[in-house]
Amino acid sequence: MNFYICYSTLQFSFDKIYYFKMKYVFITGTSRGLGKGLAKAFLEEHNVIGLARSESSLLKEFPAKYEHIYFNLEYLSKIEPTLEDFFERKRQQYPIEIHYVILNSGILGEIKDIQDTSLEEIQRVMNINLWANKIILDTIFRLEKKRIIQGPSKILAISSGASISGNRGWNAYALSKASLNMLIKLYASEVPNKQFISLAPGLVHTEMQDLILQKNIDLEKYPSFKRLIDARGTELMPGPDEVGLKIYQMLNKIFSFESGSYVDIRKLT
Repeated sequence: MNFYICYSTLQFSFDKIYYFKMKYVFITGTSRGLGKGLAKAFLEEHNVIGLARSESSLLKEFPAKYEHIYFNLEYLSKIEPTLEDFFERKRQQYPIEIHYVILNSGILGEIKDIQDTSLEEIQRVMNINLWANKIILDTIFRLEKKRIIQGPSKILAISSGASISGNRGWNAYALSKASLNMLIKLYASEVPNKQFISLAPGLVHTEMQDLILQKNIDLEKYPSFKRLIDARGTELMPGPDEVGLKIYQMLNKIFSFESGSYVDIRKLT
């Protein structure tokens, strides 16, 4: 009898220790770019669940700490069941503890005037950059209420300076990021027990920047893009790993702002 009590206590202690070790960060867009850079930074001390439409090399680099959900966020109606299925299968004795949710996935769309951009083109960008994030947050909060997961306490949405600059040519992308800022602000007022921040990460050398260069843009018509092209290969446009690590190291400062704030990381250094 004494042995049984002792064993149960030890087993409970082991389970409790295991539970507290299994703390996760959920990040979208981890197959490349800033999302991958952020995941690599977090993986030094956290477990990461990534979501992207293509494979991530992080599966091989961090096989014990990184898990991947293959999914294209264009399929809005499938987001909720995909996340529910993943987390319900993953949950064991205790809820899965998630510290951060980082909404990073996004697409640029066409660089042209808003009057030349169809509603269909705008809708595709809005679906991925805005509405997919709403569905993700709503699903995660429902899973929390069901005790499938615990947390998150902090939500970081990757925004852009384009969300407030109004520079010509950014059309659907600028609209989507401005709307994302407001979405985060609205959630902050509705869910006061969590911290929400929209973060402009500054210039980052990613495939999106390479895509801009390939488009042979009329720089007289769209002068804001000249700054991006001139910054390529300089310290003004660091790589995604460097920016991801910078964001990770500045999380306390970023989340020191009022919940719902739009923060430009360039103004923090």
